[in-house]
Amino acid sequence: MDRLRAAWFVWAMVSLTYVAMWCWAALRLPDPVPSHFDGSGQIDDWMSKPGMLAMWAAVGAGVFVGLPALCHWATAGKGTFVNVPHKDYWFAPERKADFRRAFLADMLVMSALTGMVLMALLALTTLVATLGRDGAPGWIFWLIIGAYLIAMGAWTIGLLRRYRPPA
Repeated sequence: MDRLRAAWFVWAMVSLTYVAMWCWAALRLPDPVPSHFDGSGQIDDWMSKPGMLAMWAAVGAGVFVGLPALCHWATAGKGTFVNVPHKDYWFAPERKADFRRAFLADMLVMSALTGMVLMALLALTTLVATLGRDGAPGWIFWLIIGAYLIAMGAWTIGLLRRYRPPA
């Protein structure tokens, strides 16, 4: 399976899981819903259930639909809005189609990674709200964000290596 096909598969699985988790949250969340937690995991703001669900839907649409659409649009022209190392090399007519496929695959993976952190935060918010707690252990938030930053760091290093022109 080529990289783009694998990226579409991962993106689709994470997107569908996000939708399923959003539906689970819609059925389980009370009203009002905790909407923000401080650094120690304590709830410090609340939101209505419809407002919270609308926010999670909008964020999900932005990540899962907006990012791939933006990638498609940005790479369609001369690359004015694309910041990639060695742009002249990658946007040469003989390499542009390959670059677009590779770049879309990379952006789909980034979308999936971001979707995974959103799912973790939605699940945590839903669990805290349904269990009637005043918060969650603060380390859980830092673990989620730390794992995301490590994954994005590894993704970025891979991205920089992939877009180095051949010698």
